Parts: sequence; structure tokens; C-alpha cells
Amino acid sequence: MKIKLYLGILVLLLSSVKLTAQLKVVPFCPSKNIVVYTAKMEKKYHLFSEYKGFVSGELHQQSDSVYLIEIIYKNQGKYYMIEESITDSILEDFRSKIKNGNVYVSSDNSYNDINARLRFNLGGAVYSFSGYSWMVPLALHIKNPKVFIGVGLVSSSIGFFIPMVLTKNVTPSETVLKNYGQFKGFGDGLFVYSLFDKKFENTNKTFLYSISFSILEGTAGYFIGRIGKFSYLNALTTRTYSFYGYYLGGTFGFLFNDNLSGISVPMLISNLAGAAGGYYISKNFDFTRGDNRIVFGTSLLAASWATSFSSINDFNNNNVVKTSYAIGSTIGIGIGTFLGIKQNLTASQSVIVNLSSVGTGLIFGGIAGIAYGNIPAGFFVGSAAGTGTFIWLYRKYALKNKAEQVSLNHKFDNFSFSVNPSAYFMKQNKFMNRTIVNNDYLFYNPLFSVTYKF
Repeated sequence: MKIKLYLGILVLLLSSVKLTAQLKVVPFCPSKNIVVYTAKMEKKYHLFSEYKGFVSGELHQQSDSVYLIEIIYKNQGKYYMIEESITDSILEDFRSKIKNGNVYVSSDNSYNDINARLRFNLGGAVYSFSGYSWMVPLALHIKNPKVFIGVGLVSSSIGFFIPMVLTKNVTPSETVLKNYGQFKGFGDGLFVYSLFDKKFENTNKTFLYSISFSILEGTAGYFIGRIGKFSYLNALTTRTYSFYGYYLGGTFGFLFNDNLSGISVPMLISNLAGAAGGYYISKNFDFTRGDNRIVFGTSLLAASWATSFSSINDFNNNNVVKTSYAIGSTIGIGIGTFLGIKQNLTASQSVIVNLSSVGTGLIFGGIAGIAYGNIPAGFFVGSAAGTGTFIWLYRKYALKNKAEQVSLNHKFDNFSFSVNPSAYFMKQNKFMNRTIVNNDYLFYNPLFSVTYKF
């Protein structure tokens, strides 16, 4: 009898050993090189919106078509972990959303479709009434005041109502690219026209080019956002670097030319190159709204240093001025891009960093200018104070954001075991009635279990 008992216990011990070697850790999205799905990604894609305080998700493959997602989330200051089983089709849907980058519902990184519609029409109204209303009559060479006002009002109304009627449903990306294209078209028209008329002698054609390019680029921006299926951040980052492409091209253009026609080609080329670079960054890196604003801050600080060096000779040496701004624009955009890729600040944090840097620079620059009685001292002290403030606040927010993230160092190749002696006695009905304990009890509560995870 004792031999049977011992053999029974031995069989229970061996049968209850559980090996989890079949669980294989796989990348969450191989095409984006994403191994662990993080909280930052959740803010962008909202794949697990039902879990408030989502921290991370790691994917384990159980079989050819079944996967387990290990989800960690935070609730009331405590961390919890659960496992969710998903099929291959659901996983492919998740990966498709991440790969295409067209999920833009996020409190920090986008605005919703209602705001997109509002901003789309508001942008059209602003550019129509502030631009077309007086450019069209001038392009038509209308001198009669009453006719001038009438044509201007009709032109601005058409420029506003036609886009509003034709585009009932717009996305945030279409709105961003359309408004930006409509705005920058005014300048592009001047740049292109300057290639044919360096002195702008024909005023009518000057305004005609600006109007035409504004309408053309606004329409093109709308269709690029729609056909290309841009996400909001794709469009925002493309716009940011397109704008700074103008700045970079202009500073380098002035190294060799002193007039608008001479820098038109560099600015037009760098604008397109900047837009392409911004789109590439947005598709390959987690570049947020805050990161886009950080580029503005670093570019502004670099420009302040360029102004400081140019002020040494009271801006009399053109070569120093041109070289300073060309180098400054390159450094400012480059550092801003690096910081944006390295750390992700929120939009509000970036605004605070930029405004604090500007304010500090103005205060200390003004005090230094008064104390030393010369302009260069004010510029140098102001630039140094602004840069110091920027570094301090940026580092502070970067450390704060990093501290809020949970670092998960999964330890594989580890053993865990548990002992449950009561299971044997309960099976023998020593402590509980047989009607309460069923034959499946030991399946859920083994006497002894060993887990080896790798």
C-alpha cells in the first residue's frame, strides 16, 4: 500500500512539471524594429485603450497562429500584469496600423476630425480674406476703388467657399498640408517670378504668380495628405522641416548672393529636401509634436549666437554675418533633430522650454547691455543665459519622462516552483466532501509545479 502511495506521489510530481519553452518572444512589429510596444506608442496608436495607465506590451508566440501579449499597466500607483491571447489576424491588424502610421487619435500628438474641419476652413478664410482680397484686384490692375473692393470681396469669398463645399470630410494631415501649402505658395510665387523679373518691375504678374502658387500648392497639399494617407505627425513633421528648409537654403544662398532672385533656387530646393527629410523622420522615428517645437527652440538659440558673433564688428563684415547664420542654421536644425529623436518631450513641455529660454535670454541680455554699455555684450550674455536655461529645462523634463517609464528587464532561463501538499489530501477527500472536489481539481492545483521559462 505504501509503495502505491509513493508511486502515486511520484507520478503526480512528474506530471505536474510545466515547461514553458514553447513560448517564444517575437518582435511586436518587425517592419518598424519594435520589440516591445511602449506607452509612447500607445499614445499614438491606441491599440490597448481599454487599459488605463498602459505601460508596455510584449509579444509571445504560443503556436503558429496564436500569440500571447504580456500587458503591464499601472492602476492607483500599483503595477499589474496580464496575458491576453490574440490570433494571427488580430496581430497583423495591429502591425498594419503601426506600419502605415495612420492612427492619429491621440490627446498629445494630434487633434480630432472636428478640429481638422474647423482649421481647414479657418485657414482658407484667413488666406482668402488677407491675401486674395487685395492681390486679385492688383493683379487685374483695377484702379476704381468701388470695383477694387467688390472684386476683392468676391475673390476672397470664392477662395473660402469653394474648398469648404468641395471637402466635407477632411483629416488632420490634409488640413495641415493644405493650409501650409496655401500659405507658402504666396512666397513660392515670388521666388519663381524673381527668376524672370529680378527687379519686380511688373507688379501685376508678381501678385498673379503669388495667387496662382498659393491655390496650386494648397490644392496639392490636400491631395498629398489624402492620397499618401499621411498621419497627423507625418504632415506636421513634413511641414516643420519644409519650413526650416527655407531657412537653411536662405542662409546658404546669401553666402553667394545678396538679392532675392539669387537665393530663390537654393530656398526652393532646400524646401523640398526639408519636406522629404521631415517625412522620413516621421516615418522612422517617434517624432512628436513636442519634438517639432524643440527644433524651433534650438534654431532660435543658434540664430541668437550667430547674431552675437555678427555684432562684434557692428554687423559691418558681410562675410562674418553670412557665415555665422549659415553655420547657425545648420547647427540649430541638426541639434533640434538629434534631441527630438533621442528624447520625446510633450508639446506643453517644449513650449515651456522655448519660452523660458527666450525670456531668460532677453532679461539677462538686457541687463548686460545696460551694465556693459555695448550691444555685443548684451547679445552674448543673452545667448548664454537662454542656452543654459534651455539645457537645464530640457534635461529636467527628459529625466522626468524617463523616470515615469518602467524599465522591464525580463530574465529568461529562470526557474520557479511551488508546492501545494493539500492537493493530495483533498484528492483523497480527507478534508473535503467528495461532492465538492471534482476530478479536475489537480489539473488546476498541482501538488508540485516547476516552471522553466526561456
